[in-house]
Amino acid sequence: MMLANDLKTYYDEVRRYLDCPKDEQDRLLLSVNKQVIELQVDNPNLDYDGIVEFLGEPESLAASLMERLSPDVVQKFKKKSVVFV
Repeated sequence: MMLANDLKTYYDEVRRYLDCPKDEQDRLLLSVNKQVIELQVDNPNLDYDGIVEFLGEPESLAASLMERLSPDVVQKFKKKSVVFV
């Protein structure tokens, strides 16, 4: 159970760097979690550090996930995020 809590914290950190709508964040992180599950099936003794070594630091993982999104999705999100004062 400790691993699940650590991964949630890791995913929350990744989410902070994802500059896209929440549903896109959820979709991207779900795909990452599927990779982690497959990795654990192949390596049952894998611990949190091993998973982070596989995925990379949260900021770099988020950057690679953002590359998967279409520029339109990101652009529309950024326009909605702009707040005028």
